[in-house]
Amino acid sequence: MATSKDPTERTINICEAAGKQRYRNNAIALKAARRHSKAAGKRLGTYACEHCKGWHIEG
Repeated sequence: MATSKDPTERTINICEAAGKQRYRNNAIALKAARRHSKAAGKRLGTYACEHCKGWHIEG
């Protein structure tokens, strides 16, 4: 029996120090930055966070 995950039950990791969404690695953060860049109409980048050991979108 296959079970499907409900997309509304996804959790978003937020870095307490930066107050931004945390991404596990740079590739995922860059993909999200590209997606958000189109919506924002400007180029966004990524940076590594020392506090959560993850990546965030900057711009």
